[in-house]
Amino acid sequence: MNPRQRLWTPLLALIGLTLGGCQALMPDSREQIDTLVSYRERMMLPPEAEVTVLLQDVSRVDAPADIVDEARLVVGAKAPPYALSVRYAPEQIVTGHRYAIRAEIHSAGKLMFTSTEHIDPFAAGAERPLPLMVRRVGGHNPARNTVSLTNTYWKLVRLDDQAVDEGWVGKELFLRFDVEGGHAGGYGGCNQFNASYRQQGNDLSFGPLISTQRACATGMEQEDRFLNRLASVVGFSLKGGILALLNAERKVVAVFEARPEP
Repeated sequence: MNPRQRLWTPLLALIGLTLGGCQALMPDSREQIDTLVSYRERMMLPPEAEVTVLLQDVSRVDAPADIVDEARLVVGAKAPPYALSVRYAPEQIVTGHRYAIRAEIHSAGKLMFTSTEHIDPFAAGAERPLPLMVRRVGGHNPARNTVSLTNTYWKLVRLDDQAVDEGWVGKELFLRFDVEGGHAGGYGGCNQFNASYRQQGNDLSFGPLISTQRACATGMEQEDRFLNRLASVVGFSLKGGILALLNAERKVVAVFEARPEP
């Protein structure tokens, strides 16, 4: 090493350490949303279970939600509620877009609990920490395992991979299949709809959908997406009181839960 190299090498190292230290001291300018994830069941989760909280941009009705941030927590020996925080830069939040925050709990690669309500973390008066109540997927109620596709009130709980808003005046979206006549009907959030359907094994398809022509102040975009997804259905799976409708790519486009009829 020549004398010039001997002079510059420690100087460059010092500059690098100084810059690295400055970066380490720079504060995180992102905003933080604290959440508490809980469920109603009196049970402990497996130690390997993982809780996930997602902050999503759900503005696009024709595409899956964009993830702004997510947080994960391995349960271990912890008991609920589980505290997780997601972060976002102010410039990531676009005026006029719709945002939602939701939670899921997985164990051994299987979904155990999931959010079923749309929660806007930026709504006026939103609590902090934000409580996220998740519902058991399927559950272990033996009576629910005997639920059939037909003559059951199916409440829509997820559309694509997003929680569902209530319809006009707080009415829930639903679907019902008549055992006779091959007709299905339901409520899309603003309008009643009906269609013929054909089911053979796990194959399922709907005929042309006919709906009333009411216009509502809210929920029209979600209703259009709901009806479009029904038109794309070619199959279904039914397990433990949970009905999933599948498109030609065998992707789940809508998830329903068997409920007592209101």
